[in-house]
Amino acid sequence: MRRHLTISVREYAGVIGVGLDAAYEDVRLGNIDAIRVGSRKFRIPVANIEKRLGLEAGNLDDAIDALAH
Repeated sequence: MRRHLTISVREYAGVIGVGLDAAYEDVRLGNIDAIRVGSRKFRIPVANIEKRLGLEAGNLDDAIDALAH
């Protein structure tokens, strides 16, 4: 079972190994689907990232947890 449904753009940058500017550019260009929360924040569904990277559901949970520590 998946532990994370969405992550921040900062976490997304860490998971895919790019800088924060590049991660926001992905969102701006529509390279990754994101959900706007409020006027300035975005959340990225983990399922979208796994699909983009060709991973099975739940494969990013450990990487996301590692970013928090």
